Amino acid sequence: MTHTIHLYDGHDSKPLPDGFDKKGFLQYLDQVWQERPLILKEDDDEAERRSSKQRFFVIEDGRIRAKNYTGFVQFNDCRIHVYPRVFSEHKDFSVLNILGHLVKWLSYSHRLQFPFSSIPADTAHQDDWLEAFIFLFGYYTGNVVRNMPHQAYEEVTEQMGFLRGQIAMQPYITENLAKGRHHSLYCRYEPFIYDNLYNRIIKYTSQLLLGFTRESRNTLMLKEVIFVLDEVTDTHCTVPDCNKVKLNRLYPEKEQVLQLCRWFLQMLQTDTSQSEKQNLCLLLPMELIFEEYIAGFLVEHFDSLKPRTQAQDMFLAENAKGSGVFKMIHDILIPGKLIIDTKYKFDLYEKKGINQHDMYQMVSYLYKREMNQGMLLYPALAGTESKNEVDFKVLDKLIQVRAIDITEESLDLFDLKQKEKMATFVNNM
Repeated sequence: MTHTIHLYDGHDSKPLPDGFDKKGFLQYLDQVWQERPLILKEDDDEAERRSSKQRFFVIEDGRIRAKNYTGFVQFNDCRIHVYPRVFSEHKDFSVLNILGHLVKWLSYSHRLQFPFSSIPADTAHQDDWLEAFIFLFGYYTGNVVRNMPHQAYEEVTEQMGFLRGQIAMQPYITENLAKGRHHSLYCRYEPFIYDNLYNRIIKYTSQLLLGFTRESRNTLMLKEVIFVLDEVTDTHCTVPDCNKVKLNRLYPEKEQVLQLCRWFLQMLQTDTSQSEKQNLCLLLPMELIFEEYIAGFLVEHFDSLKPRTQAQDMFLAENAKGSGVFKMIHDILIPGKLIIDTKYKFDLYEKKGINQHDMYQMVSYLYKREMNQGMLLYPALAGTESKNEVDFKVLDKLIQVRAIDITEESLDLFDLKQKEKMATFVNNM
């Protein structure tokens, strides 16, 4: 029987089930942490970049608390869901609605390439993030393998009694010519085949997810994908294999499925130390999701302001040789008007103050850019209005502290409502 724990990132803690293998769980998370894709950038937390120990959870006194990551973990018979903290005080949002928001935010991200920008209506009954993600995979992949079977030219090297394609000289010399079998050739050619790397990746990913789903509809969809690909060779696949596949741009649906497979194989780490158990983990940093969402949304919907993301064309100082040192990297730069620095924090007003380092950093940026306005932008809890907005004056520089609600009751009106909210910040420059 699966024990399920629901958490909000950076928020409350929950008790672990009796007999929970804490040591094994921490070892597994350390493995996931060390093998996670490096999606951090140069100016991210140095401790986070270099730590060899997991920084997803804090486990103390038999309780578990999530840090600033969202997603899920399946470890033995325990499934842990971590939701964005912005929903922690608003209980009217369903699990599906929260997932819909995550998909919306990720659709604006460039560093976290999410393979779809909407959720099919058929997911309406899903109340488990892992099952919802598996459903999305089965839904999109099933449509593609049924309606657009993929055949491709793929290089094959094999021993033959006649020449086909070209001679593979290295294996021919070492395996045949050196052993007196000069009449037998090693040939390299590219047949147009159905049993290709693309289909093998899809089949392997489907088999992987089949081992985790407990929902009958997901099981049925995954088995259908595997049945359609019955003639395809069973083989272990990895992210580098996904990178080898070349697809025709006329079929973006196939690229979407490949991106889905890449995403799962990259983010879903499996534990191979126990043959009878497979553990699975997908956890994404909310700091990065928030930053990427704000930046991507401004670029797409406020293009007249010419916003630049990750602007890093200037240095803060020069050394004795006249070379630039301490490169400045701005989350969002609106040239000549505003520098926006996003911060994923929720207690910024408790002490009526802001992190001192953030203030020093913003002031130095403004003076170096010869600009007058900067903004520290934080997420607000769902359904709350921005309160206690603070403005700081440093000589002739104005630093605004603002919080924005990045959730909407209706996902159909998400872009429209979010545009209205962000306009209140950028139009008052």
